[in-house]
Amino acid sequence: MPSATPSLFIAQLFRDYLTTSESQEAGVPADLNIVVMDSGKTPAFPSLVVAAKEEKSRGLCKTVEVDLLLLTWLKSEDSATSNVETTREQASQWLNVIDARLQDRPALKAWLESLDEDRRANWTFRKNITWHGEQPALRDKDMGTVFYALSFTCQLWWERGAD
Repeated sequence: MPSATPSLFIAQLFRDYLTTSESQEAGVPADLNIVVMDSGKTPAFPSLVVAAKEEKSRGLCKTVEVDLLLLTWLKSEDSATSNVETTREQASQWLNVIDARLQDRPALKAWLESLDEDRRANWTFRKNITWHGEQPALRDKDMGTVFYALSFTCQLWWERGAD
């Protein structure tokens, strides 16, 4: 039974999915730090931050908007090698792999079915996930940072069990 709010539960769920060995075999970088937003820690760069918020929910039907934010320092194509900076091409490759992994319905379904009963209890996806794709990049020229984002919406049936 989920003990978190729907938004925190979904953020943790997708973080855990993207950090599996199967996700790494599918191309999600093993050394990319993947965290849930508001975990209390400032993420190291580069990191993929999973942010989720509940929107337009009524009763048991919950709608959760999810953003995957790739946080990195911008590196030009000709600069010295750095493991904390990312070129636009590298960031684009990572986003493509992450997007493909998330949209691999059979793999996601198999992973969800492999979860223990407590984690699967009292919720289910009501509809297929709605993919919004890559969002405009946010740049801070003074800091040299850039945030790339993928976005999608989940609709859930969500019941609270007796604790």
